[in-house]
Amino acid sequence: NRYKNIKNIFIAISTDTLQYFKHSLPKTLNNNCILLHNSIQFDRFESNKIRYINKNKPLRLISTGSFVPKKNQMFLVDVVSSLIQKGISVQLTLLGDGKDFEKIKTHISEHALSEFICMPGNVNNVEDYLSNSDIYVHSATYEPFGLALLEAMASGLPVVCLDGFGNRDILINGENGYIISNNDKNQFIDKLLKLYDDNELYSRLSSNAKQFAKQFDIKNYVDKLIEIYTQNIKRNATPNNTNG
Repeated sequence: NRYKNIKNIFIAISTDTLQYFKHSLPKTLNNNCILLHNSIQFDRFESNKIRYINKNKPLRLISTGSFVPKKNQMFLVDVVSSLIQKGISVQLTLLGDGKDFEKIKTHISEHALSEFICMPGNVNNVEDYLSNSDIYVHSATYEPFGLALLEAMASGLPVVCLDGFGNRDILINGENGYIISNNDKNQFIDKLLKLYDDNELYSRLSSNAKQFAKQFDIKNYVDKLIEIYTQNIKRNATPNNTNG
């Protein structure tokens, strides 16, 4: 109710967040809710590498994020196990740290997967790890948006991820990657194998991913943010402070 008496603008970073704002705030403030997607430093992650799947080497999967329950990295461990059972040579890199780090590391060791999954922790050169990978995988069950996905796409990586709601604004199925509903491991693996088996498809999605990510560059974001502030200042200006 306090919000009703102020002139705040609520900036949502995804369509899902925007819907949450409109549902949670008083209806009279719906027009004060604006969608402005989060952004990345595109040139930091941009890669000019010509990407293709080299079947003479392991399929290199990568994921970044905090090791907390909603990030659901155990799902990716199970995906790797299933790929190995199917005879696919695979290497998964899990970047990040958090309270579930040791739990997942122990699970990997107990299931004899340490040879196939590495966990370097937090790193300062994420872009180098992305550059040396083939596909970005993401298992979060909820994402307000998904900056890590955009960073991977800027590097030219197709993305296969679970539906985290906020990342629906980023993934276009069959165009820059795949988004899987209902935590379906079999569908997740099916999309990975589809990219693994079809270099023409992989190349197309890689190119599309990079071009899509470019529109979320921070330079574009700053211009839009300044415009939002400027318009709001003008709207709320009084005759006494218009020129102030």
